[in-house]
Amino acid sequence: MIGLDISLTEGLAAVGVLVLVGVAMQGLWNARKASPRQADHAASGRVEPSLAAGGAATNAAQAGLREAGAVGGDGTDPAHPGALPADVRAAAARRAARLDPLIDAIASLRLDVPVTGELALLHLPPSRRAGTKAFLIEGLNAHSGDWELPAAGQHYGEFQAGVQMANRSGAINEIEYSEFVQKLQGFADGVGAMAELPDMLD
Repeated sequence: MIGLDISLTEGLAAVGVLVLVGVAMQGLWNARKASPRQADHAASGRVEPSLAAGGAATNAAQAGLREAGAVGGDGTDPAHPGALPADVRAAAARRAARLDPLIDAIASLRLDVPVTGELALLHLPPSRRAGTKAFLIEGLNAHSGDWELPAAGQHYGEFQAGVQMANRSGAINEIEYSEFVQKLQGFADGVGAMAELPDMLD
């Protein structure tokens, strides 16, 4: 009986050791299976699409700002060489939208004295559409001489507003033009400007 007990105990111990070895091998196998993917990814030097797109966007923004003379050799933050300073980013955002006389009906708004960007922002129409047509107001920056979207901390000596003459919905109609005029007049009254509107037929 004693001999039988010893052999049974040894057998159970051997089975326990085999189970532990199996669990350990399974863990190593899973770790090894996951690890080569990361190594291959790092070795390939591939860049995630989102990072590539972000880098392209940053390069495009910097190139555009260089053309505008806004970024020089000392214009970046020394702590983050790839980053654009906040004032440069704000200037780029203000210059992003542009009225085009080829596709927009443009009205001029004359001022007797320059007004602040804060006043302009306060009276901008809540919607950038007149009917189905895009509607935009730009200000002539009294400091830089550039046409840009109104921004706080700036002064503007003149404004211009434009509405798309046509889009996928068709040409601008009388109702849309009337809405454009109404929004424009409200803005002009708010900033103390005299609006010179283009004739709709023209």
